[in-house]
Amino acid sequence: MYTTFDRKPQFCLRDFVIEKTIRIPKEEFASMLGNPMENKDFIAENKDLMYQDFNGIYHCLLVIGEGRTDGILVESDGYDYAKFASYVPETTALSYPSLHKMNRKLADAVDFIVNEGLRNTTEETRHLRFEELESQAGIPVRRNPFLQDMLGKMLEERPEIAALEMDAESLTVKYQSEFRTIPTLTEVMKQNEYTDIYLVHPKDVGYILVSRLWNLDVGEKELERWADILGAKVKSIQRKGYGIEIELDNVSAERLQKFDCFLIACEMKKSYLIQKMDM
Repeated sequence: MYTTFDRKPQFCLRDFVIEKTIRIPKEEFASMLGNPMENKDFIAENKDLMYQDFNGIYHCLLVIGEGRTDGILVESDGYDYAKFASYVPETTALSYPSLHKMNRKLADAVDFIVNEGLRNTTEETRHLRFEELESQAGIPVRRNPFLQDMLGKMLEERPEIAALEMDAESLTVKYQSEFRTIPTLTEVMKQNEYTDIYLVHPKDVGYILVSRLWNLDVGEKELERWADILGAKVKSIQRKGYGIEIELDNVSAERLQKFDCFLIACEMKKSYLIQKMDM
């Protein structure tokens, strides 16, 4: 792949609209790359399509050489040559807006799998159903072998992914150890501010709704009493339909039960104060 490199560049980015795509012989395209200021008949014939509107948007031609994937954006400003031009190393997405949209969705899906997984998964691997991926990233991968194949290839190109397994309904990724960080409870709560988060324990303590803490008037000194819980490392995290379940590392069931009683007491205090204000 080729592109241009300018010494001491000053990038001036512009909005643009492609009004027409022109395909020319590859020899003529190569000549245009070497001498972009040369008058061209196809520019003269289409110069009414090229202009800069009142919003500063460049309306231009996309010029492509036959058998090539690169191209040139041209805005002639009324002339017969490329007065304003920009080299494009890969024009496929520009030529097909629907392909550009799908590429963006695939890239977003890969980012979701990698970034969300590393942020919210304490395990070395993560299993993800395509149904969940579709709801989170908006891409219909389920029952689409072509998109599944593309998604798999893009994931394998990411340095964060050590291994990948995929079937018709789901995928399992293994993350590289150097990219994995184990978050604390507070970090997970901040990253999922509008999600119900429940603390669980192998010794059944029920489901402790820790995310209600944000809605309670709890002072810093009171929170310091529970620093061992709020600052504890997350041992496991699971996303359920009703919210997120978290098991903490090195926090006893008895300590969690005391924390639950503290939250209940804070809720009762808040409810009492609200009732008193209404009287």
